[in-house]
Amino acid sequence: MWGSKSVGWWNGMIAGHAYYFLEDVYPRMTGRQPLKTPSFIKAMFADDAVVVARPANVTFAPPPADEQPPFEN
Repeated sequence: MWGSKSVGWWNGMIAGHAYYFLEDVYPRMTGRQPLKTPSFIKAMFADDAVVVARPANVTFAPPPADEQPPFEN
């Protein structure tokens, strides 16, 4: 049970929790989404042209007003 197979299991648990936090919790807390699909992968699977955002036209919107952030009372 505590052999080398458990290392992979723990790595999977850590990676899964990190992904959940960065994909669901952090964006609700800050309004920013750190995990984005790279544009070359979108281009491989997209039917439409891919628009790449440039720093000059990128704006971060706060979460919707009707959505209460987690961990607040």
